Amino acid sequence: MDPPAIFIRFRRQHGVITRAQALRDGLTARQIERRTTSGLWLRVGRGLYRSALVPMTFEQRCLAACLLAGPHAVTSHLSAAVLHGLSGARPGRTEITVANDGHHRSPLAVVHRARALDQVDRVLVRGIPATGIARTLVDVAARLSTPAFEVMLDDTMCRGAATPDRVRAALGRATQRPGRPGQAALLSALEVWAPGPKPGSAGEMRFARRLVQEGFPLPERQVEIFDPSGRRVAIVDFGYRERRVVIEYHGLDGHGPRRALADRARENAIVAAGWTLVVATAADVRPGPSPALDALARLGVERRPPPRWRALPA
Repeated sequence: MDPPAIFIRFRRQHGVITRAQALRDGLTARQIERRTTSGLWLRVGRGLYRSALVPMTFEQRCLAACLLAGPHAVTSHLSAAVLHGLSGARPGRTEITVANDGHHRSPLAVVHRARALDQVDRVLVRGIPATGIARTLVDVAARLSTPAFEVMLDDTMCRGAATPDRVRAALGRATQRPGRPGQAALLSALEVWAPGPKPGSAGEMRFARRLVQEGFPLPERQVEIFDPSGRRVAIVDFGYRERRVVIEYHGLDGHGPRRALADRARENAIVAAGWTLVVATAADVRPGPSPALDALARLGVERRPPPRWRALPA
């Protein structure tokens, strides 16, 4: 049976241990060899073992790859996105990042090289070294299609797990030369995240992207509406103040019958305050006809020819 220190090490490290750690925790070289010979420990790489009693997991593969690559290696790219629970990220081949002067090959992972990561770009996720969320978004921008990356970015921002300023700062630290893969896509995806209050949902930001793609100006977020007495009657998702037009986004489930009376009273208060309300739904986010966009055009919201977006390869 393993000593308590070894048991604790396995529990904290998802069932993997290095030879150096085992020696520090009290085992001898002979005891380590006896465990591998008996099959209690399985050799993963040079000087790296995993317990045969612990099921192999994604987290175990990530940590094993980092331990094998050295103390400066971190889980990165799509593997880090999975560890952080970013929207749309799926487990695949483990990816790690090492310093330019570090190990360049690994039997356990795809290895990316980078200049030494700033400490702010390194975090521990369940005991596993990984790139921080902002740096992870920078790294995956070149790996996902434009729509998939925008969904991941918007969901992350809406949860408050990252901010536009932090992502731009991480991009600056990661960029060693102009034209970094994914740089243009990342900056383009950040354009709708102009300074302002945090939106209520990622769906709202997808609608904002549709507005911009169709040539409408980027709207103001979380518009406060006051009645003639100065009492605030509503906060609406988006608005064009110069046209006194506001837009309320209803998600996939919309607003059901239980909220119908409250919605009608709120809409009447908005109209009485001199504003026009346009309701958008998830259908207005998808390509194709959009009643909300048509209504905005009829209300005279300025529209320019939509930009030509360049989709990234999947």
